[in-house]
Amino acid sequence: MTGGTLLVSRWEKHSSHHKSRLEQLGFQNVHVTSEEKDSLNMVLNDLKPRLVLVGSGFYSAATPYKLGQLRRDFPRLTIAVINIDKFPDAMAPWFIWYGVKSYVNWQEGPDEFFLGLDEVRRGNTYIAPNVQRVIDTVEWPEINDKAAKRQMEVLTLLCNGILPLRIGEILHVSKRTVDWHIDELKKVFGVQQREELIAMAFYLDIVTKDDLCFFDRKIKMKPLPKWTVIKQKTNKAVMRGIA
Repeated sequence: MTGGTLLVSRWEKHSSHHKSRLEQLGFQNVHVTSEEKDSLNMVLNDLKPRLVLVGSGFYSAATPYKLGQLRRDFPRLTIAVINIDKFPDAMAPWFIWYGVKSYVNWQEGPDEFFLGLDEVRRGNTYIAPNVQRVIDTVEWPEINDKAAKRQMEVLTLLCNGILPLRIGEILHVSKRTVDWHIDELKKVFGVQQREELIAMAFYLDIVTKDDLCFFDRKIKMKPLPKWTVIKQKTNKAVMRGIA
């Protein structure tokens, strides 16, 4: 399939319909998959497509971040997002934040949707008008390498049940600085509550169960639930669309 188009979609049972529809629109050598994470990488290595079309809600609220990972793993790959569900426009800019160049939105209407698909097929960058308006007004967080490292430390401590005041003492910074890092992390992950931030960190495997034992056991902290309970709560939060 080298050089063709790969559609990444949950609607695997409709794969033959999607394949024929895209080919009618001029896309070449279309393949459809519902594989994710490592399995998706294997599919990409095997098929070597020129273009990948990904459903906006493929990874639920984590899709923008996951596509950022995909771009990192396959820097030469052209990736476009297709929104045929009610994925919130407010979250759409994060696809651009993580490096996706094109966003085609069914909510714009059929004419605009197919215009966007045609632009993507031709190899052009396309962003749906409503999404572009949101992008033009969004306040992007500014994170440099030093801040990102410190925010990872804050996030890991937070996921260990340690409160911001104590995190400040551990990192030798003020509670106000810790709160600022937490607010910046919320912006990056598109969440509003601290609990949602922790849930996203676990859901995206940025913080894993192995990170829950790294700290000094003398530190006083709130008791953590069992790992299985954490994952259950995380999945429920993501399914509600925490972002």
